[in-house]
Amino acid sequence: MSKSYDVIAGILAGLGVLLIYYFSALAISEDILPRSYEYIFNLAVAVIGAFAGAFAAFRFQAYREFKERLKSKTDTLNRALFVIGSQINAILLIKRDIEPWRENPSAFVEMPAILGSDYAELKIDVMALQFLLDHEANLLFELSILQQKFEATIRIAKIRSSFHINHLQPALSDAKYNDRHPTLPNVAAAVGERIAVTAYKSTNDVFEMVDSTLKALEEEMGNLRRIAIEYFPGPKYIGFEFDGI
Repeated sequence: MSKSYDVIAGILAGLGVLLIYYFSALAISEDILPRSYEYIFNLAVAVIGAFAGAFAAFRFQAYREFKERLKSKTDTLNRALFVIGSQINAILLIKRDIEPWRENPSAFVEMPAILGSDYAELKIDVMALQFLLDHEANLLFELSILQQKFEATIRIAKIRSSFHINHLQPALSDAKYNDRHPTLPNVAAAVGERIAVTAYKSTNDVFEMVDSTLKALEEEMGNLRRIAIEYFPGPKYIGFEFDGI
């Protein structure tokens, strides 16, 4: 596009210089400049005016298209930032529920099920961010992995909750288990090793996934916002502040 501007500008400048040179050499007096040159001069002015008008319109249209493309990109970046921010908030809600049980060795039995949304609507539109490939080739891959990590964390939390409600609690009730300080060995003795170990492992998985996903989301949000400001400066980009990060 810039080469087209240069060509058109060069043509206009060249015509202007030639006309100035030509008529400055001839227009010494009205006697030297015949009447016919007036028509040529008027025609040249009209031609240059038409060229200049077309060039100005071309530049204006190109600038408007550039602004529209920039707005489309910044809107797409802000949507991605909003989704990541919403994902952070979703993980923080889970963290709030599980945090009181983090140091409790009986958490695999006593930590309640986490009932909440599956957050299916919180998806990063990676394909809409393809324009970033010219700037950050690995970013789209990283965002795809991040989306999968978020979905896996929500899924693991729901699996653990479902197992807690539908398998662990009924088994404990059937076994009339009432130990006030549950441990893996005595729970396994009461309900069987498979149920006890699954409850124990799924609870640990929730803690690990919440911690690692929260960290990854925070880092990637900062990275995406940095890229947006660096390569597409000017517009305002969404920023979030969360307690507990």
